[in-house]
Amino acid sequence: MLGGIDRFDQSASKNLFVSRIKTVGRKSDFLESIYETVIQSAPVQSTKSRAPYTPAEPLTNRLISEVQHMPAFLWGHYMDPHAPHTEQTLTDRDIETSSTDLEELSDAFHSGKATKEQLQQLEELYDQHIRYLDRHLGRFLSEAQSTSWWDEALVVVVGDHGEAFGDEGQQAHPWASDPREAVIRTPLAVKFPNSSYAGERFDHLIGHKSVYEAIIAHTSTSDTNPENVLSTNTGTPIVSKSNSAIRVTTEKGWLIRRRNGTETSEGDITREMREIAKSESFPEVSALNGDIPGVRDDDLAKRLEALGYR
Repeated sequence: MLGGIDRFDQSASKNLFVSRIKTVGRKSDFLESIYETVIQSAPVQSTKSRAPYTPAEPLTNRLISEVQHMPAFLWGHYMDPHAPHTEQTLTDRDIETSSTDLEELSDAFHSGKATKEQLQQLEELYDQHIRYLDRHLGRFLSEAQSTSWWDEALVVVVGDHGEAFGDEGQQAHPWASDPREAVIRTPLAVKFPNSSYAGERFDHLIGHKSVYEAIIAHTSTSDTNPENVLSTNTGTPIVSKSNSAIRVTTEKGWLIRRRNGTETSEGDITREMREIAKSESFPEVSALNGDIPGVRDDDLAKRLEALGYR
């Protein structure tokens, strides 16, 4: 039975600190000008751009080491594939784009201002980045499969979000926009313990909540079979959220309820879907600079005042 997490290790690239400084600095012309002056005057240490997070290769090395100890629960959070794309994670061929160009592409992408040509280039870089992750994730699965831990293990590979490359006018995965298909449709691959489902594919919708339920079923004394949790099509509506919108999706349609009171729908919309959209609360996820995208400043002011901070 899963009783808790024995250890949580969070390793991050030193470039993450620099990235956060840049994000905050962009809110001030003065701070940004100081940053640019320092960067231009600093000696060049390396021409190779590095990811502002722990990339797949060293993370996989760590997971391979951990799986040798037969853990009851092992979780590896791969940030790849994820912008900014860097020479460290684009290893399939020589990168013709400079480190500065890669950074400019990332900035344009996340600001939603990338041109059609830039989006095409970003999508090609994303594909290369996927191959980088695939190679190292495959390496971990191969090593895990060679251990006695493998047969009884429930192994879940799931994406937390997708990326939009101009889909329905959206770029990246913005927290202030409607949850689009390109962002909420993510891969899910599962290896069940001693399963007869090997090689099978299911096309019905599954939410992250069901993945959690399957893990609980596997790690508890419950009679629930994790295979049944994920392989059975219950038709349960899937809820996806941004700071400004709540989306309820079924195989026959979708409904979006926005913070500003507007709604959009497509396909067959049931009463259950409307009730779910109405009952769900909006999240308020802040960016690195402290802003909460999709939430108006006057709304924030009212909440701060209610808490006695204004």
